[in-house]
Parts: sequence; C-alpha cells; structure tokens
Amino acid sequence: MVQGTVVLAADVHAGAQADVLHILQNLDRGGIVFIAAGLRTGEEIGHLGGLLFVAFLSVRLCQRGLGVGRADNARGGGFSFRADATTPMEELSEDAPMTQTPDTRQTLRDVPDWRYMLQEYDELYRYLPAGGSEKIATHQRRAREAIARLLKQNAEVRLQPQAQKPVTAHLRRALDEGRQGALAQAVRALDAVAPYLSWQYGYDKVPKGLQQSYAYAELAGAQGPVVSDEIILGVVLFAPGCTYPAHAHKAITESYVCLSGAVSENHQGVYVPGSMIFNPPDHLHRITVGKQEPALLAYAWLGEKDVLHNQKMVFTRTRK
Repeated sequence: MVQGTVVLAADVHAGAQADVLHILQNLDRGGIVFIAAGLRTGEEIGHLGGLLFVAFLSVRLCQRGLGVGRADNARGGGFSFRADATTPMEELSEDAPMTQTPDTRQTLRDVPDWRYMLQEYDELYRYLPAGGSEKIATHQRRAREAIARLLKQNAEVRLQPQAQKPVTAHLRRALDEGRQGALAQAVRALDAVAPYLSWQYGYDKVPKGLQQSYAYAELAGAQGPVVSDEIILGVVLFAPGCTYPAHAHKAITESYVCLSGAVSENHQGVYVPGSMIFNPPDHLHRITVGKQEPALLAYAWLGEKDVLHNQKMVFTRTRK
C-alpha cells in the first residue's frame, strides 16, 4: 500500500505507459513518490498523446475512489495525478472492479455482480413452488416480471453509503451456511455484492434488544442500489434467537424466501432454505428465529408506487 501522496508525470515520448501501472502496483513505501517518465521540453510534454494517457490513468484512478485527479501543464507541460490518503495498490489493476463516484453513472452491464444477483432473484420467483395457491403464484409472476424489466432496461446501479449494524457480525456465518443449502447459487450471488450493502433498521423506534439482532438491506428500490420504482427487493438478517415483533405492511404484498437458517411466522410452521413465506397486504406477522444459527431471508415487496416507496414501518402491540 502507498501511504501519503503519489504524484505521476508522464509524456508520450517516454514510452512508459506500460511501466507506470507496473511501478504503482509494486510500491510499498510511504511518503511522497514522484515518477518522472522521460520529461522533456514543455512543447514535447504537451503532446496530445501524453495528455490523453495521463488523463486516462487519472480518470481510472478517480473512478476507483483513489483520489481527485488534476491535469496541470503550467510548469513545463507536465500532467499530474494526486492520490491522497491510503491507496491499496491492488486496486490499480485493470481487472479491479470499478467503484461508483458522483460523476459516474453505472448500469447493470457495468457491474455484472448486481446483474447476476437480479438473475438469481428471478430464478427464485420463477421456480420455487406456489403450493397450489393462486395468490402466491400471482405474486411470484408479478415479481419476476418486474425483475425481468429491470434486466431488460439495463437498470441504473446507484450504490448507497455502506453501513453496518451489530447483527452483521452474523452475516458471514449465515452466508457460509447458505452455501450448503438448497439455494446456494443465490447465496453466492448475494455474497458478491455483500460488501456494498447498506444495512438499516427501517423503524423510527427500534426496541433495544432488536438493535442487536436485526437489520435489512435493500437490493433494489427507488434509492437503489438497483434503481426501481415498481418493486423493492432486499435481504433481512436475524441473529440466533431473535424475535421480530408483530407488524403489517399497508397495501403491500410481501414474500420472504429463506436462504439460511430456520424461522417460524406466527407459530404456524417452520421455514428452512428453499421455503417461501407469503404475507398479503395488512397481514399481521411475527417472526421467531432458531436459537443455534442466524437466519438470512430474501424479500420482495409489491404495491402501488406511491404506497411502495412511502411505507411507514411500525410495530403493532398485540393484545395478551
């Protein structure tokens, strides 16, 4: 890793385009490093080829979140890129994934891990059985049609600020267990995007115990990461022994697909990997989790657009 400041100057005459990435990839000392690739007169360095190369490299580095690029030919025609703070050199490889910056619009084609994740959700809602229920079959069809439109339209991917919650300490275990279950391929696709998830509570007031044992992350919705106004997709993670209090979603049709662990809803059955839970609009439901392992569930919400994206999540007090 390079700690401190890297200043890069190059020109077309040096023939050093291939050497620059090689040098950067092998730097392992801190401080200030200056790479002068055959600097000559201002006229020579100002050659269009040199500018294009340094501009290209600067853009690539900036897109990976490594710093703010600056082209400057005020002093003899040199062009520089400055990367401040700590920069992992492995990220300079041409094969390294691009990260999103405010000036970069990404789509599913640009970040295939998100496309693969959507494809796995499509598989879940295409091939999991409906158990003879017409309502569940209709929900599954609507979900996969909405997902298919996102794929066909090459939807925008707008990464949210990454955020953790205490329960995400159980995520690695849940993913590892899920890889051994019935939906291993879907779990692997989720694992690929897991570092970019923004875990949330979703409630204005969260019971103290629940703060340690629950969180969800959206995968598709109005705010992203995959931008959608007709379906919300996400995952919810529960710690072992968690009780998720009774709640309902007004005018929202909801389904859970168990990816890892085991849960019960309203004490009316046990759901393991490969099982689907269906909650029609306004259906009051409470979830309990097995005491030995965390549970990871995929979910989908469907409803009218204005209702879907303005849903207020509150817990309901049940009468004893």
